[in-house]
Amino acid sequence: MSLSLSLSLSLSLILILLLVLLLVLLLVLLLVLLLVLLLVLLLVLLLVLLLVLLLVLLLVLLLVLLLVLLLILLLIPLLTLLLLLPLTLTLRLILPLLTRGPSAAAGSAGKYPTGATHGCVAFADGTGCPIRESRPNLQTRSAQRGGRAGGVCFLLVTFLCTSKEK
Repeated sequence: MSLSLSLSLSLSLILILLLVLLLVLLLVLLLVLLLVLLLVLLLVLLLVLLLVLLLVLLLVLLLVLLLVLLLILLLIPLLTLLLLLPLTLTLRLILPLLTRGPSAAAGSAGKYPTGATHGCVAFADGTGCPIRESRPNLQTRSAQRGGRAGGVCFLLVTFLCTSKEK
């Protein structure tokens, strides 16, 4: 019996060793699975972080685009105003010249115009006649000799009166 007992003991020892080895192997496998699971979780976290970063980047890009559009929409009226202002000023200066009719001198060509139509009113007090203002008692030589009464001024017109009518 001793042989059988010794054989039985050795078989039981071998079985116990195999069970311990199997338990160690299961523990190692479980640790490897835990490591793989941790790596997968890390990868998922990295992907989520990258997605959040991409979303933030897209939002910043969208905000910059909106600001550029607002700036363009605000600058377009200012630019058109700056571009149209010289044009309107030029047209304001040119249009009266283009739409003006013939002058009064052209309309009365061939006639004898009176001084009042050209702004050259007959010499009277207060009209600005320089001779009348400088010497109020002007007399001609014949009036000084006793021929005629004084106070008459003779003027030889050698210029064209070019006053503008409004």
